[in-house]
Amino acid sequence: MRVTFLKPFKITWIAICLVLTVVFVTTPHVANAGYLDPGSGSTAVQWIIASIAAITKFIDKVKNLILRAFRK
Repeated sequence: MRVTFLKPFKITWIAICLVLTVVFVTTPHVANAGYLDPGSGSTAVQWIIASIAAITKFIDKVKNLILRAFRK
């Protein structure tokens, strides 16, 4: 049995991605979008530290869950 209903769906997603790419590439960029005030650096550092802490906590929880599953 052939799955033929997926072919139009793939073409639709390709068309949507192509249109969005063209729109994002051709729209003018805001002139002050690259401006960073002096407080932005410390905020970025806080985001990085918080992300690292959250990822390590998540990895520890997953590791403990796997270890508990194999200990039983």
